Amino acid sequence: MEGRDGYLYGRGVTDNKGPILAALFAVKEMKEQGKLNVNVNFVIEGEEECDSAGFQTAIHNNKHLLADTDLLLFSNEQWLAEETPCLVFGMRGIIQIEVEIIGAKVDLHSGIDGGVLNEPLVDLIHLLSGLVQGDGKVLVPDFYDDVEGVTDDEKEIYEKVGFDVRGYGKKIGVSSFLTSDPLYFLMRRWRYPTLSIHSVGTAHVGSSTILPKSAKGSISIRTVPNMSNERITGIVHTYLRQKFKSMLSPNKLSVKTVRTGDWWKGDPHTPYFSAAKEAIKSVWGVEPLLTRSGGTIPTTKFLAEEFNCEAIHLPMGQASDNQHLPNERIRMKNLLKGKQVIKDLLTRVASIPIKDKEQKKEKKKERENEDEQK
Repeated sequence: MEGRDGYLYGRGVTDNKGPILAALFAVKEMKEQGKLNVNVNFVIEGEEECDSAGFQTAIHNNKHLLADTDLLLFSNEQWLAEETPCLVFGMRGIIQIEVEIIGAKVDLHSGIDGGVLNEPLVDLIHLLSGLVQGDGKVLVPDFYDDVEGVTDDEKEIYEKVGFDVRGYGKKIGVSSFLTSDPLYFLMRRWRYPTLSIHSVGTAHVGSSTILPKSAKGSISIRTVPNMSNERITGIVHTYLRQKFKSMLSPNKLSVKTVRTGDWWKGDPHTPYFSAAKEAIKSVWGVEPLLTRSGGTIPTTKFLAEEFNCEAIHLPMGQASDNQHLPNERIRMKNLLKGKQVIKDLLTRVASIPIKDKEQKKEKKKERENEDEQK
């Protein structure tokens, strides 16, 4: 890691070693000053990028150490832009699927066998092309059935963001998007489901004459409230098999689910979210933007349900911090102010009446009962 021009550069500094340290130092300083009036537990694991294997089991086995948790505080996202802090109240889920077409026992040559058999790569291209339209609409029947409707309150939240679609296009080198409407742009990015094709290939990259014996593709689906990952996985698998059958190819199809992670949605109007908004305003001098994320942190919903409590994502890094990319960075100003925000938030949380906490838990139980009845 190195520091220059007010930034720290290094792998993971913004996602999310820097925010973890900011939180640790916030609690340390409050304890030393005798100002820590709430119990704080840290749960730190380093395998989120590879599905957090064993995490849920570890939590189950040690749940007694985290009893009576009222609030989960994460810092695993980033701001929408450069200067306005954000609070994240929702994330999409994910389903990753691997599709493979298997043909002959051996690789063949286009000059000998081209034109006399069904080529696996051609089959794969035809198969995947039937999943999604050019405008992004997913063609799998019943795919959108359970998508939660947009409320006026939610629209108002997005309108306040005021996202610069054209400026974002210039930043990433895209001349036009599927929509230029900032409101709809954010909804497509955050709260509507998608199906993306990530790769199509064979073992013979760059070969111009070989007919590969197999071809493999990978797709991902981003799910949203109130979609069931299990149901969506099932209908996509079925659709792929039915479409492949209709192609009348003698090749074999393999469809395998590689990974799933659930969506999460919080309530930005609770006492805890209000405390977080006030803490940010106190430190930064501006109201934070309420945002959702198109990405997935599966542990969020799991922990919120496991402890029957609220969750808040408090990002500290800017949009230009290059998460997961070369030259990842975070501004020192953001870390120092992030530490102050956490101190302010913990002070405010300590003053939330027990009545509000109990009402929160009762309200959550009611929602869970309604979900079970549905």
